[in-house]
Amino acid sequence: MKRSVIALAMAVCFAQTSWASDATIAAVSINGSLKSDVEELHVRDDGQLMIAKERWAQWGIQLPASLSDRDLVSPSDLNADVQYDAATQSYDILVPAKYLPARDYNPVSRMRTDVGPSPKGVMLGYDYRAQDSDTYGFTQSLSYDIRSNVLGGTFYGAGQLNDDSNGLSHERSLTTWSKDLYASQTRVQIGDVINATPNGALLGSRNMLGVRVGTDRSLSNDAFYPVPTFNGVADTRSTAEVFVNSVRASQQQFQPGPYQFASLNAPIGLSTVSMVVRDELGREYWTTRQFYSTPKALAKGRSEWEVSAGLMRNGGLGNDYADLAWNAVYARGMSDRWTTTAAFQGTAKGQSAMWGNLWSFGRWGAATFDIATSGDGMAATIGYERRTNGLSWSASHTHVTDDYWNFNRERSRFALESQTTLGVAYRQNNFSAALNYSDVRYSNRSTQLLTAQTRWQMNSRAELSAFAQHDLSLRDTTLNVGFRYQFGSGSASVSHNDGEWFGQANGSTTLKNRRLTWNASASAGNHYVAGRWDLPMSTLLLQNSTTSTVFGANGGVWIGEGGVLPTSRPFGSYALIRVPNMPNARVQLTGKSVTTNALGVAVVPNVSALFDQTVTVEALSLPFGVQLDSLSKKAVAPRGGGTKLQFDVLSNTTREYVVVRNGVPIDMANVVGKQTVVGTRGALVLEAPLVGEVLTIEKNGSRCAITIPQSGELDKPILECKEVL
Repeated sequence: MKRSVIALAMAVCFAQTSWASDATIAAVSINGSLKSDVEELHVRDDGQLMIAKERWAQWGIQLPASLSDRDLVSPSDLNADVQYDAATQSYDILVPAKYLPARDYNPVSRMRTDVGPSPKGVMLGYDYRAQDSDTYGFTQSLSYDIRSNVLGGTFYGAGQLNDDSNGLSHERSLTTWSKDLYASQTRVQIGDVINATPNGALLGSRNMLGVRVGTDRSLSNDAFYPVPTFNGVADTRSTAEVFVNSVRASQQQFQPGPYQFASLNAPIGLSTVSMVVRDELGREYWTTRQFYSTPKALAKGRSEWEVSAGLMRNGGLGNDYADLAWNAVYARGMSDRWTTTAAFQGTAKGQSAMWGNLWSFGRWGAATFDIATSGDGMAATIGYERRTNGLSWSASHTHVTDDYWNFNRERSRFALESQTTLGVAYRQNNFSAALNYSDVRYSNRSTQLLTAQTRWQMNSRAELSAFAQHDLSLRDTTLNVGFRYQFGSGSASVSHNDGEWFGQANGSTTLKNRRLTWNASASAGNHYVAGRWDLPMSTLLLQNSTTSTVFGANGGVWIGEGGVLPTSRPFGSYALIRVPNMPNARVQLTGKSVTTNALGVAVVPNVSALFDQTVTVEALSLPFGVQLDSLSKKAVAPRGGGTKLQFDVLSNTTREYVVVRNGVPIDMANVVGKQTVVGTRGALVLEAPLVGEVLTIEKNGSRCAITIPQSGELDKPILECKEVL
């Protein structure tokens, strides 16, 4: 007993002695990065620093679980080296990379939501066709669409004006207002909306006059679906490269420490994804895994939803709306391998509900099972697929009972009863082949088809193909063998189909420095010739066949601020660029070059939405002595709408003007807001005048205004001072 007490006392004494420390003040750096200019540190008698674990955490150091019960942790506990500089009284602690802050290098989209200001006006697109045919005689049609920024969102309207044997008529297509809510990654639409359906065979999709609200993947900065992820520790600064199916897909720089990196470049199907990490010493570390990607899958915890309601449209054009309908869809990633979906739709005549499931089996592909009910009716779909760079196959079967209801079956004359598809495909280098079987049965008829096709890219110019189809219902077989050869800017092909030869050729050239494309085809009793001429602000088309001749033209027109400006055919977002009072300035955006009008305004259609777009002005297209605040700026356009950007005009040259009123020079007058005056004989000298700037001249209580014009270096413009209203 006595020996035990003495031993305990000695242990306590030695423990207290070994932890005795002195306080000091010093700067602290972790791996060369300054963490604290002034830090109170405790130094043990053996020279080791003692730092509170809370302080380690504040510096981003991840302490191992074995040290979690300590209040003070020494760098030696982390196998870290400590370097002390007496001159600067600072410590640099070299912590092993595995304890450094973990970095998430998951790449995100370059999407930008700081959309630029809205231009005032409308973008009009048009497509005109005139046809003279043996069957219908002379007919013509003008289709149009209108885009504009309205009430914080974008407006889209479309329709067509037709002239045929029945006379002149107008048909409205779609009229929709849309707004993106970036914070919640949702989109709101009012007007003509089309509901989404997770399974088109079980649930219908219709055009409704109403409201649609739902999430939108394209508004997300990250991936909704599972992607291959790599984890590791970089001991030094390193470079990582990702290869998808042996093709380099992305590159990333790693800082020392733990990392997590996700590749968003995996194509649909089974892929081999490899990542090689090279450090500063030239060492390489390879990691390879196989990953199965399907865009319908959701990552664990991610969800998508949509709600729509309105009056269902009968037909694709016009104003015939009838029954009130509603539709709702919700999907959630229960895990990275299982996505489940619930969907409902209904009208006063019927309602249906669907439960869907998607399972990913990794390298073994993916399977689906959807089941739906509507009163006494039932419908179900089961499917499986496995896509690879080599051999792929798929199979699916849908069965629908007679009394099943959905949006589409309500208006269909031939209701679907069952559908079976089987497919196998093989692809290797320059060779591909596919075999498919389909059996589709409707209430009044059925179709069973067996098709086979193959393609062989013989070299960079020649291609051989074959296609065969056998209709099991009609016992009819179609066989087509073709050969295609690429030459220069064109190509020619010849094929043999059911005993008849068919030839085709196409190419392109230039006409008046504008691209002209053409194609022609002919068989024993038919011919077809077409040409397309791409002009700066329009495209002309001419087609001639055995039975008809067609002429067409399409383009666009901006009507709004800056005047009326013709453009090429607009299909999406657009940008209005203003270089005030600088006509004929050349502006470039997304590879397109346009010239400003007399007011210094240009419009560029079809720009990418929600991404930085670089807009540049060619300096050589500006008058001598005129400079801009910048020759390059960024613009961000909303989806389906427009943005505007202005380049402010500057000058670094002193200019002299003569100010007159009613043709008589003004002597000795003040320039309001400027540290200059109008001198004798109307002389006005300005340093770095802004073209288009309006200045107010004041003399004896009377005011008038002048506008600074564009002028050459040696000009002395006469400026008429006009009355201020």
